[in-house]
Amino acid sequence: LQSPWGETKTTFTAEHMASRSKFKPRVMSVLSGAMWTGSDQQLETFIKRKTEKLREVKTIDFIGYSKDYQAYIFDQYAVHNGQVIHKNEHDFFKTGKKELKSLANSPVITLNPKKEFSPSWWKDFYTLNGANGLIILAWWTGTYFAEQIRALNSSYPFFEFVGQAGAGKSTLLELLWKFSGREAYEGFDPNKSTSVAIYRNFAQASNMPIVLIEGDRNDQNGGTQKAKFSWDELKDAFNGRAIRSKGLKTAGNETYEPPFRGAIMISQNTPIQASEAILSRTLHLTVTTKGHNLDKKRIADRLSRIELAEACTYMTHCLKNEAKILQTYSDNIQGLEEEFHQKGITHTRIALCHAQVSAMIDALSEHVLKGVIDLDEICDAKRILETMARERIEQLGSDHPQVQQFWDAFEYMNVSRNASFSLNHHDQDAQSIAINLNEVYKVAARNYQSLPDINEMRTLLRSSRRYKFIDMNKPVKSKNFPADDVKNATSDIRERVVKCWLFTNPYFNQQPKKPK
Repeated sequence: LQSPWGETKTTFTAEHMASRSKFKPRVMSVLSGAMWTGSDQQLETFIKRKTEKLREVKTIDFIGYSKDYQAYIFDQYAVHNGQVIHKNEHDFFKTGKKELKSLANSPVITLNPKKEFSPSWWKDFYTLNGANGLIILAWWTGTYFAEQIRALNSSYPFFEFVGQAGAGKSTLLELLWKFSGREAYEGFDPNKSTSVAIYRNFAQASNMPIVLIEGDRNDQNGGTQKAKFSWDELKDAFNGRAIRSKGLKTAGNETYEPPFRGAIMISQNTPIQASEAILSRTLHLTVTTKGHNLDKKRIADRLSRIELAEACTYMTHCLKNEAKILQTYSDNIQGLEEEFHQKGITHTRIALCHAQVSAMIDALSEHVLKGVIDLDEICDAKRILETMARERIEQLGSDHPQVQQFWDAFEYMNVSRNASFSLNHHDQDAQSIAINLNEVYKVAARNYQSLPDINEMRTLLRSSRRYKFIDMNKPVKSKNFPADDVKNATSDIRERVVKCWLFTNPYFNQQPKKPK
């Protein structure tokens, strides 16, 4: 669009060009002062003359890597087969025989192909963050190739970055984003976002990390408020499948289900409380303020002062070496996965997730940080990865934190009263216990014991490990009245039938045998 006071380029859809009523407001919204005053017939004549023998430009509705065209498409640059391609005068990229363009306006990712990459910051980076920093950098770099890695392994792991306030999480994340061509950004808080905004954040970028910050507030609400966002909703993102579906405004049954093309990092002060399915898909790393001093603060300030134009050469270099990095990754991943199994980490998903990051460390050391990284630094990071995998397996072998809280309160209340009191409607030396949840919650309220929401516990208790779940709502004959002190103290009360949940008794073998 041209006018005496300026010009601009923009896109027009078929709907915009089909009628004057749609074309006029589109022109007015793009160029200030411009207006279409012609009729529908004049518009048709004008459009017909301007659209003859048009070249077809393939478009995508996100920023980043397109699996269909095997190219990275950003605002000003595209990368195809290791070559950085500049946008031409018609606002699209020519990659081989294809002409491509992204219709997305955000996020704005900056590349710098004019400056040579130099990892002069590495020693400062490692001094500040240690082996943990190398692990995070390797996972983060792997997100640049998440689609290709999923094509090879069918998955790419989530990352949980946890630490107390002031541990340096925000500083590190902002630096990593700067390496990725995005300045003054850390992530987005799903609890301050609408559901539409959350899923648009997931869909707007490909082969880029999606960082969720401070999502743990819902973990602490005790179930009194419905969470806007649940970690279990992310399960399908692990394999790159759609995590949201919406109906299209048509006469048919069409739906729109964009696949997840990025990778997910969760950064918060406390570990996430989620199901085994999510925890086994997630690498967990904790950082503390231990060892922080004035010298390290100066190093952090020095890293924060790196200009975006210099920092973004990191991602530019990685994308230009896409083939080499992926070749090293694919050569090493199978051997590293077998190595985890040989060391006793036999949970297949956990072994694969940690082996994927270990393989990316090898690719980084060979093609990105070659000449500046030491063998000791690589070995330390791999040892920590092994420890992380073992700790995750141990965590999965224990109960959900809310289930642990329930049984701790149950045991406390069951032994803190008189001898005639029992929340268990079976004999104390039986192989199983029988409890009525409503009675447990009533007694807990009287004893000032805080328990998770009862409706949530009805779901979680089925996966209980300390007291293994047997059955629910089974009628049990009992003379116990744990929620009624008067009736419980009266010995001549007749039996009643109570609907109980049945669990195994973990202390059955410890019970003294009755004399014959």
